[in-house]
Amino acid sequence: MAWPVARATWVWNNSGARIRFVPSSRDDAQLVIDHFPHRRCVGHAQATLGFTRQARVWLPRIDESSQLCNSYTSAHAVAHELGHVLGLSHEARGCALMNPTGTWRGAKLCPPAENWEWRCGLLEEDDVRGAVALYGGRVATVGRNCPVYAAMTAPSRLAAESRPDEQRIGLRFIRPSLPTLPAFLAAAAPGEGGYAFAAEQDRCPTDFAAARKYRWSVRPVAEAQVFDRSPSQPGRYCYAVWAFDALGRPSGRPAWAWVHVSPPLG
Repeated sequence: MAWPVARATWVWNNSGARIRFVPSSRDDAQLVIDHFPHRRCVGHAQATLGFTRQARVWLPRIDESSQLCNSYTSAHAVAHELGHVLGLSHEARGCALMNPTGTWRGAKLCPPAENWEWRCGLLEEDDVRGAVALYGGRVATVGRNCPVYAAMTAPSRLAAESRPDEQRIGLRFIRPSLPTLPAFLAAAAPGEGGYAFAAEQDRCPTDFAAARKYRWSVRPVAEAQVFDRSPSQPGRYCYAVWAFDALGRPSGRPAWAWVHVSPPLG
């Protein structure tokens, strides 16, 4: 639990509230964090409410293949239970870390992070305001999202060719390798993702959401060949091609290629 505890204490220590969690020997500790006895992965944690002389937090053991007990969900659980130790109760009226339930993507009543992100900031404004009301200070930081894994690379060796006699554009590119997903995400990832492309006249597209999306028909590191209907207006066009993984996360940037479209034959 070293990393989840370190992350959870860091966000509280930098929240702006006048509180600070610091390491201590077990004999001198005002708060002891421990595993549930005789349990491994369970979908909850537990803490004493309020800062007492023998404050305790009990946590499930880490299981990186589990959506309930991976390190990211555990960091959320630790931060939540530390909120109880500080004297905060559950918040069921709006977005807060202190919502009764949550996952690595955030608390239940908060807008969820993307499938490939986690709520790395952990705290929401409501949580910090509650701590400030109890201990003083001011709201300094609130939650933000971070990617859980690195995005896949863009397709390589993209080439675009106009075929006026067929009234279409041919695109050739190399499918990138699959990204390495954490075990708890890989188990829930459907398929292998795909590619998306878009074209604009005189400028290169950058909006993945507006691109047309397709599933792969070739294996990783193999060449794909696809076709697009020629634009109705002649001119210079830029094609952008993204790869996206099984969770829908696009490559960090697209590949681009220019092509000149001639007037239709005849």
